[in-house]
Amino acid sequence: MYRPALAKILIKRAGEAGATVRFGAQPAALEQDGERVSVTFAGGDTKTYDLVIGADGLRSWTRRAIGIDAEPQPVGMGIWRTFTRRPESITRTDLFYGGPAYIAGYCPTGPDSIYAYLVEDVQDRFSLGPEEALATMRGLSQAYHGPWDDIRETLTDPSRVNYTAFESHVLDGPWNRGRVVVVGDAAHSCPPTLAQGAAQALEDASVLAELLLRDDAVTDGLWTELTERRLPRAKEVVEASLQLCRWLLAHERGDVPGLMARISHLVETPA
Repeated sequence: MYRPALAKILIKRAGEAGATVRFGAQPAALEQDGERVSVTFAGGDTKTYDLVIGADGLRSWTRRAIGIDAEPQPVGMGIWRTFTRRPESITRTDLFYGGPAYIAGYCPTGPDSIYAYLVEDVQDRFSLGPEEALATMRGLSQAYHGPWDDIRETLTDPSRVNYTAFESHVLDGPWNRGRVVVVGDAAHSCPPTLAQGAAQALEDASVLAELLLRDDAVTDGLWTELTERRLPRAKEVVEASLQLCRWLLAHERGDVPGLMARISHLVETPA
């Protein structure tokens, strides 16, 4: 689905559940004493909490603040992405392997919208201006026809084109330090070859919420159970995503259907 629409749903539900949502509250420092965590924000104010959860993405400030030095590493691929109007010819998700792009794919995100993407060898595309980026994505798509001909006609807005390098990492051990824990992309990130990044982040949140609501206190046992339930599963998804990249980069005909089936069976069971 369209990611901003998902964000609105999550924010609305958080408010209904009693959470206070603050935007632009940049943390600057944190200290903990075993019972509480004090966070100082960039504006100078300090708040104290029972628990701090760093769901702050690939470049996680929280991860670095608690002394975990693992950083995402480049995979060797880059992806062009666009969110645009859905042509009538597109009624389902499709992937095309091969050609000038490793993968050319698209996915309907609503009655009138689609997400389309092209995966290539990572290049220094980051200095391109908006118009140049649009022209580059359109040019790369020229080798693909059928629905791609219709998609290309909708690619007219430079602000709808984005280029990102694939990166990946897994924190191979407890994701907490005391009463501070990282989840989602802060703890594990994978190239989007299996489209599981956001799903795994939501699983982290679901399992952590379950444990916190079940237990009366934040204990070592809680963190052990979180690690046992989430680390092997997230690690397997990351490794499978990387295996797909390795096959593509080597132009090797790996067992893609078998790998995808294995991960599908893994994630169909609740975490």
